[in-house]
Amino acid sequence: MSDLLSDLKNRLAEWLTTGTVFAVIEGAAYPDCPALLKAHGLIYGSLFREPCDPDILRTGPFLIQAEQKKLDNLLSIPGIIRNAIFWHTSEISGHVFWSHLRKLTKVSIPSSLDDGSGQKMRTAMFRFQDPWVTERIFPIFTPAQRARFFGPANALLIAVPDGVKIVRRNLRWPAPQPGVLTLSPEQTTQLENARYEQNIRRFITYLRASWPDKTASVTDVEMHTLVEEEIRHGASWGLTTTPCLIFFCRSVIVGDTAFMKDEAFKKYIMHGDESTSHMTPDERLVKSIRDAARHDLQKELEK
Repeated sequence: MSDLLSDLKNRLAEWLTTGTVFAVIEGAAYPDCPALLKAHGLIYGSLFREPCDPDILRTGPFLIQAEQKKLDNLLSIPGIIRNAIFWHTSEISGHVFWSHLRKLTKVSIPSSLDDGSGQKMRTAMFRFQDPWVTERIFPIFTPAQRARFFGPANALLIAVPDGVKIVRRNLRWPAPQPGVLTLSPEQTTQLENARYEQNIRRFITYLRASWPDKTASVTDVEMHTLVEEEIRHGASWGLTTTPCLIFFCRSVIVGDTAFMKDEAFKKYIMHGDESTSHMTPDERLVKSIRDAARHDLQKELEK
């Protein structure tokens, strides 16, 4: 067990002697988070509102009430340090805290300036369960926002590269107010920057895990630059989904970039032809990849 994980375990074990401990895990970090939690013998609840598409549900935040006897089960989840945050509360029910956290999954942010009467607002996803996001957004919260974020909790714990960070409720904060957490334009920019960096990190982690031989000699700075460039490159083709943007990054890493120089192919992906004009660029790229795979398989079978 790493020093950081050992420190986290000791802190949570101490918390369990004085109250209730909850973990909120980032489902999007795992292929099938519900199955993973079941395999570790943990009881969990989704913070997404149901009914919900099963694929979307798997990527959402999950609440777990930690138990002393199952602390090792929880902390043995791969990547738990970078994919979860932890809360300490007084003796309140799991349902009460679950209800509080569900209301934090979305925030109200400015969308545009109105006709002089103020800001128009829109709802956005708030992935507070990602330590990367919370570490960056919490310091710029106002006292009222911090109180709303904490709700009935006494303390928040996240693991950062240089150790475990604990934030405790400040008695000078005002009483938590009900309603959706609302962010200012400056805070919205900070949140969007954090979300962007979060996506870059996920891309890099996936690429290193999937192609270790090709990425072993590439520094983190170089990987960051590569991913940023290929996200922009893919976006210029009209691509928006993670799998398609990952495909662009992967193609550069493995040296399979001939298709990127094919102007006819680029035109097809962006605009389609008579039979695919109803598709999005992402759907046309996926279709092209599948068609190419079937073609290669057919050639192998004919040998």
